[in-house]
Amino acid sequence: MRVVPEAMTTAWKSPLKTGATRPVVRATVQKLNLQKFDYDTALAAGGDFETDRHRRGVFTSAVFGDPSPVKELRNIKHYTWTRSVDQDVATCTLTLFNSEITPIGNQEETEHASDFDMPGYYTYNRGEQTKSQNRWGYTTDTGWQGMLVPDRVVKTYEGYGSDPSVVPALDGNLLQSGVWLIDTVTYTHDGEIVLEMRDLGRLLLDQICFPPVIPYEEYPLAWSKIRSQFVPGRDATGGSFERPSGSDTSSSNDFYIGMGLQDPPYGNYVGPRGGVNGHHSDHALVNREGEYWWSTGQTTAMSKVWWQVDLNSPVPLAALHIHPYGGPYRIYISLKNGNGWIGKKKIPYEVTTEGVDVRAGIPFVETRRIDKKNAFDVILNRKYANIEAIRITFTRLQDTQVGNYPFRAGLRDIMLYTANDVNSLSITRGEVLKVVGNYRDYTDIVKWCCAWAGFFWPPHGTDQDYVQLSHDSDQSPGGRRTIQYSSADTQVLPKGRVWGDFMRSGTAGEAPLSADLFDKKPLMDVVNYARDMLGFVFFIDETGGVVWRMPNIWKKGNYLSPGQLGQRTRARTTDYVVIDENQTLLSYSTTLSSHNIRERIFVANITGKIGTVIKGFIPYRSGMRRMAGWTDQHFETKQETRVMADMIAARQMFDYRRGKVQIPGYPAIQIDDQIRIFERVTNETYYHYVLGVSSNLDMESGEWTYDLDTHWLGEQPSDAWVVRVDELDQATQNYLNLMEE
Repeated sequence: MRVVPEAMTTAWKSPLKTGATRPVVRATVQKLNLQKFDYDTALAAGGDFETDRHRRGVFTSAVFGDPSPVKELRNIKHYTWTRSVDQDVATCTLTLFNSEITPIGNQEETEHASDFDMPGYYTYNRGEQTKSQNRWGYTTDTGWQGMLVPDRVVKTYEGYGSDPSVVPALDGNLLQSGVWLIDTVTYTHDGEIVLEMRDLGRLLLDQICFPPVIPYEEYPLAWSKIRSQFVPGRDATGGSFERPSGSDTSSSNDFYIGMGLQDPPYGNYVGPRGGVNGHHSDHALVNREGEYWWSTGQTTAMSKVWWQVDLNSPVPLAALHIHPYGGPYRIYISLKNGNGWIGKKKIPYEVTTEGVDVRAGIPFVETRRIDKKNAFDVILNRKYANIEAIRITFTRLQDTQVGNYPFRAGLRDIMLYTANDVNSLSITRGEVLKVVGNYRDYTDIVKWCCAWAGFFWPPHGTDQDYVQLSHDSDQSPGGRRTIQYSSADTQVLPKGRVWGDFMRSGTAGEAPLSADLFDKKPLMDVVNYARDMLGFVFFIDETGGVVWRMPNIWKKGNYLSPGQLGQRTRARTTDYVVIDENQTLLSYSTTLSSHNIRERIFVANITGKIGTVIKGFIPYRSGMRRMAGWTDQHFETKQETRVMADMIAARQMFDYRRGKVQIPGYPAIQIDDQIRIFERVTNETYYHYVLGVSSNLDMESGEWTYDLDTHWLGEQPSDAWVVRVDELDQATQNYLNLMEE
């Protein structure tokens, strides 16, 4: 749901659609220049990756950084578009008049001085021919040569009324209704141009899982869940991993004690013992859930923070077991013996946050790139005797996007590979714990594919996080508007974000997704694989951003979409649009169908030993014995099968009653929205879910309608919602609550 100007709502409800309340569509066109952004996982500021697999590649953006001049399309005759949660991409048709009015005294050619207009003014090849080749003397480029051709970017804006003194993107009467790529252009002899277009989802359909779309170092495209796993490698033997006990710990936090720094919304910047929000340095030695060391916030990702343990007695050392909190990071490992810190190289360090010197510039013996969350082993280059202290220094810190000092690091657990004496230790081949895999959540897969295809959202500071609106103007110097990300979207790319709103699924496949599933297939097939697995919705919104989330059917209200160029957000509102027969309802029909009705639903694993059977949704029982079933090898618990059964039952409930609604055009309504309808003859008072929207705006007649396809949700969310979430199995409630986090 989008927040619209009050004047737009007033015009929508008004029976008069003229003058200031006349339906209007404006549009712009520019060349598509996919901007390229190199990435290198070794320089990652964030993201998930195999730490031992150094990858380079290119992300692309069709939205940001395109400097191509923007031209407004005039003489629009007719504009239609269709969006649906069931289709991969939205479609659009824009019809223009192919002529320009001739200003008095400025006829194009003297031999056509009697013409009132200039026919063919917008034709793509006008002006390419000489006088000897062109019988009409059209040898001058009107400024539209090569513009209205396939693969150009068209942005549309619609609403009631218009302000022609500003460019379309800044017209306060209008809201952006789409970012489209031209598929085909038809020029007719009777003076029309018809643009048939699809939204930016087309980038995922037209580009396939093959280089150069998939970077060479990522090809062939396969996915495996990130996890800690023992793999063959260089290992330490002759000892065992032991957790330091009875040892003193300290950290760079200690240097901020008493400095009086504040970092809202954190309760304190650092406590009297160097703790941050109750997380102290000695928590990295206890290995208990929820206890870990957490650093003070820093002003830059390249700042240094460290954690240190001073041992009660010297020990020999061949390896470390490290379990980070947050991340990813780069770490430096420093070891100290009786002669001081070991090593010829020093950690590069400059004082950063508030001028406090944390004395991080000490010698180090090893440096590593580490992934977040998963434990791993560091096998040292050689074994060391008589180690008295160990320090882990963190840099390329995690951007928490919270507080004045957002960059932090954390450590959950650390163990030492030691023995009674150094001669017992050796470095050899064996099995070592490493982080393997390249995704944690199905949502990560979708983000990577979108970033390769053209939805990359570059970081601020690259000077490419802008959208070109027009030529230079007072409202937008340079014709650009910079759009920085501010939402706490989980970062999975080595740098930057993906333009859109993404919900975490909280799950990933246990079995790897092999290359043969996706190789040389459209990137949309990868997205659809994840969508079908999760039951999520995927579509491109009006600003060209990806929407990826659970369908909005479990809780009253709507997700708030950003303004036409606002920040991305997953904020919700309890508001919904009411369609009242006395104000805005033009036509309505409802259909009841038993096509998807089943009396019983069973879900089980392939062995049949784990499963659930539940009753289906039957409003009017007939005694029939229809069954629906689903088996899957990945079900491991009865709770998992119950969640799936409840999801299937809910779907059949919703499909039982469908609606078709026609109303005046109203950009507040989007697909995946909830609305409420009041209509007397059909006794319609229910909440409905918007499956699809088709808009039809005729600039000649001044008519603008929305046709909505809906399915019902229920009557009152508090007591008669079709799906009573509070009455579902607890496992299903837990799953739905997870989706809201």
